[in-house]
Amino acid sequence: MASRHVSRDSAPPAAVLGSSGPLWTGFGTTGAPVRYGDRNTAPDRRSPILGGRNRSRRHLVASGRTAAAARARLLERIRERVAVPKARRVGAWTRAPRRVRCMSERFYSDARLYDRLFPGGEPAVDFYRAEADRQGGRVLELGCGTGHKLIPIASDGHPCTGLELSSDMLTEAQRKADERAIAVEWVQGDMRDFDLGRTFDLVFVAANSLLHLHEAADLLRCFRSVRAHLAPGARFIFDVFNPNVRVLADADGVRRTRDALSFVDPDRGDVRVDVAETYDAAAQVTRGTWHFSADSEPDFLVAPLELRSIFPQELPLLLSLAGLRLVERFGDWSGRPFTGDAAIQLCVCESD
Repeated sequence: MASRHVSRDSAPPAAVLGSSGPLWTGFGTTGAPVRYGDRNTAPDRRSPILGGRNRSRRHLVASGRTAAAARARLLERIRERVAVPKARRVGAWTRAPRRVRCMSERFYSDARLYDRLFPGGEPAVDFYRAEADRQGGRVLELGCGTGHKLIPIASDGHPCTGLELSSDMLTEAQRKADERAIAVEWVQGDMRDFDLGRTFDLVFVAANSLLHLHEAADLLRCFRSVRAHLAPGARFIFDVFNPNVRVLADADGVRRTRDALSFVDPDRGDVRVDVAETYDAAAQVTRGTWHFSADSEPDFLVAPLELRSIFPQELPLLLSLAGLRLVERFGDWSGRPFTGDAAIQLCVCESD
C-alpha cells in the first residue's frame, strides 16, 4: 500500500508491473482482451469435440481423447498470446517490446518528479550495499527504477544489472549513472518473465516492487525467473510492507492530503499530494488515486497506483512453490527479527 504503509524509506519504485486480470486472458486479432472461459468465448460444452451430452459411451471415450487434444491446443494458443516478449538490445539499454500496458504506468511517467517524491531511503541503500559486499560478484535488481539503490552498489565496484519496465525511469537511471561515470547495464523488461543468459550472486527487489504483481501466478513466475538466475550460493532479497488490517479497513475512497509526502518542485514550487484509496479484499489489492497539485496548477498529475498485500503466511508457500527457501525475515533495516507489528517484511531467500 503506497500511502500509509510506505514511508520515504520504503517507497514503491518504478517497478515491473503485474496483471490484475483473470488468469486465462489473451489478445484478440484487434488487440482487445479476450477472456477464455467467458460465456461468449468458451467452446460449446455440448459440441462433439468436447464430448457433449446424449452420446454413447464409445463416442464419449473417443471424443474425450479429442477433447483433451483440443484443450491442449487451446491452452497452447493462450500461452502464445499472453507470453511476455523477451528483451532485445536497442540503443542505450536492452529493451523489451511493449505489449503489456500497466495500470500504474502513469504514476511512473515523470521520473524526476518521482525522485522528488521519494528522495530518501538511505537505510535501505545501506542494507543492500552491505549485502552486495557480503555476497560479492554480480548484482541484479528487478524494478530498479531510477537506480537509487543500484548506482551506489555499482560505485562499490560490483558488476550491476538493473531490470525495469518503465522507459522513463531507465532514461533517468542512465542519466544519473552517466553523470557519476558509473557503468550499469540497464535492461527494459518484465520481472515476471526474463532471461538474461547468466546468473547473479545477489538478486534483489526493493521498496514494494513485488506488490505490482497482483496475481499469485505472476508472483510465482517472477520467483521462478529469479531462481533460474541465481548462482550457487546466491541470495534473493526483497522488501515489502507488512499489511496492517486496520489501515486496510480504513481505505474508504476519500481523498485526503498526505502532508508527509509534500515536496518542492523547482518549476512548480510546493507540491501537495492527496491520495484516495479503497481496498479490494478478495484480490488483496489496494486501489489508489494519487493527486499532485501546486498552487498554480491543481491536479497537474492524477495517477492510479494499485498495490497488492502479501500476508506473512503466504510468502514461504509462494517461495517454496518456486524452488526458493525463506532463510531469514527481518522487521526493519537494522536486522531486528520480524514480528506481527513490524512495518516491513525484509526477506532473505536462497535456492531450495
